Amino acid sequence: MGKTKLRIVIVALLVAVALITVGCEKATESKAERFTITYSATDATAGTAPTDDTKYAVGEEVTAKAGTGLTGPSGTPTFTGWNTKADGTGKEVSASGTYTVVASDADSANVITLYARWGS
Repeated sequence: MGKTKLRIVIVALLVAVALITVGCEKATESKAERFTITYSATDATAGTAPTDDTKYAVGEEVTAKAGTGLTGPSGTPTFTGWNTKADGTGKEVSASGTYTVVASDADSANVITLYARWGS
């Protein structure tokens, strides 16, 4: 094999390796977990919980929805923010505050629910 053919083979191999590497990186990116954030205000006496159709990655900062128009149950009618657990023992997220996506806050379907918190 002459030097020219050897160079062509080496260049072809390098191009093939580069293409494989790029393909693997794209496959890894597409498999990265993405999370949906939902809002729950099931005990509200007025208003509707906000929605969010965006998919977020772990570590991404999300501005929580404001909860405008929500009125809580009698005795605690004022909306004060969100919590990652329905019983209020999770992470507190203020209305329009920042929440950082954490995989352990999600259910098995990669959904993170923020539950309305009420005060008087």
